[in-house]
Amino acid sequence: HALTEPQYFLQPRQLFPVWPQWRPELAIALFASTMVLLFLPKLLSILLIWCKGTKEYGGFWRVTLSLLLEVLFSVLLAPVRMLFHTVFVVSAFLGWEVVWNSPQRDDDSTSWGEAFKRHGSQLLLGLVWAVGMAWLDLRFLFWLAPIVFSLILSPFVSVISSRATVGLRTKRWKLFLIPEEYSPPQVLVDTDRFLEMNRQRSLDDGFMHAVFNPSFNALATAMATARHRASKVLEIARDRHVEQALNETPEKLNRDRRLVLLSDPVTMARLHFRVWNSPERYSSWVSYYEGIKLNPLALRKPDAASQ
Repeated sequence: HALTEPQYFLQPRQLFPVWPQWRPELAIALFASTMVLLFLPKLLSILLIWCKGTKEYGGFWRVTLSLLLEVLFSVLLAPVRMLFHTVFVVSAFLGWEVVWNSPQRDDDSTSWGEAFKRHGSQLLLGLVWAVGMAWLDLRFLFWLAPIVFSLILSPFVSVISSRATVGLRTKRWKLFLIPEEYSPPQVLVDTDRFLEMNRQRSLDDGFMHAVFNPSFNALATAMATARHRASKVLEIARDRHVEQALNETPEKLNRDRRLVLLSDPVTMARLHFRVWNSPERYSSWVSYYEGIKLNPLALRKPDAASQ
């Protein structure tokens, strides 16, 4: 197939045709230079690891397999990143609003709906491109396969690569291993131990502990934003926040209202003073705090919160 009929006689009464010129050395040079830029750093890196020893990387076969999987993953992601970057650059050039939100850093995976919403246009582009190339000449599709099939598979790659189970499984298989994982430095060992201790000492309803427990209240007031400026309006607002909070039960305080109270050290100090100074008056707060299940590894409950 051809989109246009080739023209070899470009001028009237032309005696000799103008044949298409094919210079394969330029195509080979472009292909070779591209391959060198893409794969030479990886090849030099794996050669250096082979020479220095592969034990800390999982062994010879595992580090080699890790390299091949990384190359495959890069091939699948490159066209997707190219399109996203192109959209951002063109949008900025045209003066459109460009929003680059902070990426998600927890271990939540991408849902199928979100993946097809973000990559649906790329999937459609890949399908149309593949069908068009196959209609023109099936041999063209072979050369474009890394691009078009990466676009077609983009939603599936996005979902699978976002799952923490995939990373944990490759870690068990000792793939993509680095020396710090094979022999962790002491600072990482201490950090892991400290994080485990923190998980064991976790507290339920930290806001209530910050109100009642003297140590936690002192920590909360010390870490909150300091407010030294004297203001009558600010004092009225503080008193209103304290009164509104104490006139309700703790269950009715939503997250936003608790954050407002926690952000002001003076307000937290006044809350602490009021519930300790008049426990009978604020018995709903005292009884709620006494009903909180306490982690004995974290702290002990104050002795006389209800006295």
